[in-house]
Parts: sequence; structure tokens; C-alpha cells
Amino acid sequence: IQAYWDCGGLNMLFCISPTYESNSSLQTLPFEKDGIYTDAHNSVGALKLITNAIKARHDDYKFEQIYKAAYKKWKKDKADPKDYAILNRQHFRKPIDIKWPQAGIFIDDMTHTEIMANTINNQLSHLCLHHRHLDGAGVSIFMALQTFKSGMPRVVRANLGLVLLFPTCNMTELEEIHREICNNVTFDTFKKLFFEATKDPGGHDFLLINKLAEDNTKQFGINFDRVFIVDPVEERRKLLKLDRCHDLPGRSAGESELCTKREC
Repeated sequence: IQAYWDCGGLNMLFCISPTYESNSSLQTLPFEKDGIYTDAHNSVGALKLITNAIKARHDDYKFEQIYKAAYKKWKKDKADPKDYAILNRQHFRKPIDIKWPQAGIFIDDMTHTEIMANTINNQLSHLCLHHRHLDGAGVSIFMALQTFKSGMPRVVRANLGLVLLFPTCNMTELEEIHREICNNVTFDTFKKLFFEATKDPGGHDFLLINKLAEDNTKQFGINFDRVFIVDPVEERRKLLKLDRCHDLPGRSAGESELCTKREC
């Protein structure tokens, strides 16, 4: 998140986390002065306040662009009555440099709270579906969770762009992740990638799954600086082979009935 901020990809940052006060890492990030929400029981209300703040900043940006254009015309003696009306209401002040809002929201330790409820009117799910078009301004959403399927709504899981998987020995969790977000490779390949990426005993390396990758051979990586080259054609061949009964022991090559996942 700090890297996004440093390169100019973010200029507004908010936090929803009940453990903010005890998390020194979070306290180093440049959150908005009134943009930190720690009440886990009012997370939905916090999300509404955040989206309203982003919309308000975008409204200020849009108005300032209009005012700046009128001000330039006035300086060149080309202002019309409409321009004068805008300038007069602002007392002919100098334009303010308001940047187009590039907002980010970090949600941490909110598993099994109201904001993660799997309901049809869930505010977070709605925001994930429309985060690129929030009143004309986009918002990036970062989440840290200890569980995948039970930790966030299905709509949220389906709209993930980047997934960072840290070390775990929970095979059920890995199977769920594979089934939902990276079933374009076999589970065997997925496990090999995961355990290779997280083999460092220090425990801070992660498997990166980039669902937005333009090159589908490079959807997986170790941290942000190394990538695995995976042949999607070969993986598809293996997936199709697994789904055919004639590849199972005792079946003839001429049989082409599809088997169940359990049989495979």
C-alpha cells in the first residue's frame, strides 16, 4: 500500500480495523486524518462514511476544474456572464490544486462481522462490483483475512484482482481457493506453485495470484518480483484428461463418458 502511495497510485487512504491501535505497521500508513475506523460493530456505517468522503472530494475536484477554467478566461478578458457568476461566488480567489481522488480502503481483521455478511444488500459487495465507477472516481480495496471462503462474501471473492497467499497447511482452504479463483490449472500444479513460493522458513514470502495479468502464462508469482511461467494449454490438457473416465484405471480408451470430480 505504501508503494502505491509513493508512486502516486493513491492519494486518499482509509482504514477499517478494530486492531489498528495495536498494529504498528498500520500506523505508518498515511491514512486520512478522520479516515480510521476501529469499531467492528459499525463497519457498514464506516464504509458509508468513507464512500461519502470520496464522493465529496470528487465533487470538489470537478468544481475546481470548472472554476479554474473560468478563472483562466477571466485573466485573458474572455470571461462570459456564466464565468463571472462562478468567480463572483468564490470572490475571485486563486484556483486550488485539488487532485483527482485516487482512494484506497484497507480492511483488516473484519472476518465474520457485518461488513462481511453474505447478504444481498451487503455494502462491501456492492462497492466491489462498482468500485471503478464510484461517482466517477475509483477506489482500490485491500483486505487482510485469515480465512477465504468463510471470511468474505462470494461477490467479494469473485471480484478479487490480486490474491496474496501466505504459508498455510490447511489443505481444505487451499482447495477452496483453487476451486474459486485459479481452477485454470490443476490442483496439483497449484499446490506445487504455492509450496515453492512459501518455502522460505522466514514465513514472509507469498504466492501472488494476478487475475488481471495480461499474459495468462504469468498469473502466478513469488512476491512481487518473480513470476512462474505456466503453460495454459498444457494445464487445460491435463484438466480435460482428468475429467474423462477413459483415463481412470479399468476404463477402456474408447469410453468417453464424463466422470465425477470425486471419481477423478
